[in-house]
Amino acid sequence: MNNYHTHTYRCMHAFGSDEEYVKAAIKAGIKELGFSDHTPWPYDNFKSHMRMEENQLTEYIESLVYLKDKYSNKICIKIGLECEYFPDYIPWLKETYEKNKLDFLILGIHFYPTDQNVKYMHAKPMDENTFNNYLLACIKGMETGMFEYLAHPDLFLRFVPKMDKKYQDASIKIIKKAKSLDLPLEYNLNSLYYKSNGFHNPSDEFWKLVADYNAPTIIGFDAHSPQFLTERELYINSKKYLKNLGIKPLKKLELKS
Repeated sequence: MNNYHTHTYRCMHAFGSDEEYVKAAIKAGIKELGFSDHTPWPYDNFKSHMRMEENQLTEYIESLVYLKDKYSNKICIKIGLECEYFPDYIPWLKETYEKNKLDFLILGIHFYPTDQNVKYMHAKPMDENTFNNYLLACIKGMETGMFEYLAHPDLFLRFVPKMDKKYQDASIKIIKKAKSLDLPLEYNLNSLYYKSNGFHNPSDEFWKLVADYNAPTIIGFDAHSPQFLTERELYINSKKYLKNLGIKPLKKLELKS
């Protein structure tokens, strides 16, 4: 069991120390743990409510490098970021990735074209403009070739109990693009955990389409607390669910290091 979607307290909506996440992962039997907290962006005079600040990035990396060494005989730790597709900041992101020798990046769409004074996309049913921006950001983001996978690709279906043609067509566009790029789509366990609260993602209809198009898939915890990494039964049941659809999720990402 591996996981590449792990947050830290720096994003201001996750809890626990970095070391507590590592210890929980070891307890759960996770062999490779990827940290991918929400990337900072080089904003002027704007502070996001859901991501680390730019001046925290160095400390984030140093903390994980320390833990990577400390627990090297028990678990493999990879250091990454969960990123938006913000066109104006993609050059900065590429430079930051290379400069800091990060292991990986994952794509997760919550805002577009930045989060500066732009509302979170998934707080309420999408209007037409938000829907179109989500689809655009997913497609364009995948096309950059910078990301290992697309996190919670069906998050735009959170308030959609049943797809109509518009949502089905959008789902197929995302799935076909991922398939053409051999880029995995994430079955998100954090979304599944809260699905009973009236949300509709992970969407059964979406994942049936993933199976139909035989698109690559990976399971991600999207952990916002150390304890969530120990939800082994949730992982096992999700793997069985996907298997019943005909989907065999990737066990491990082939990263550069």
